[in-house]
Amino acid sequence: MKTCILALALLGGASVAWAAAGTDGDPSALPEMKIIGKPDNPALIEQVLPEYPYDLRRASEQGRVSVVMDVDRAGHVTAVKVLDSDNPLLADAAVAAVRRWKFVEADPRMTHEFRHATVTFSFELVSPARVSATLRWSGGSSS
Repeated sequence: MKTCILALALLGGASVAWAAAGTDGDPSALPEMKIIGKPDNPALIEQVLPEYPYDLRRASEQGRVSVVMDVDRAGHVTAVKVLDSDNPLLADAAVAAVRRWKFVEADPRMTHEFRHATVTFSFELVSPARVSATLRWSGGSSS
């Protein structure tokens, strides 16, 4: 897996897109990230991209995976659950990656104990193959 360090700001509920190259010749890891949410949601500071399984790329298999995750006040992903997946190998790759994500710690004035977000990954065999993601915040739980 490739680890990417980034800083994002969410302004007025606007979407923020992030893309990067420099994949050490690995065509499976050209990332594209879109984040949708309110300004008080934690910013993503460490993103591990899912590996596009070699056997699936070789078999020309594409697909999507949606997972839901919980992020605690310290910015750690505490739970990940697959909501929908076109392939169990893609689901495994997505879950393994999201478990390693890190977010900015919550402001002590925030009343939410943790946040929920849904991430949808698209594994596409465009030239070159790539994985893109959309992160959608769905709120939090009051403490």
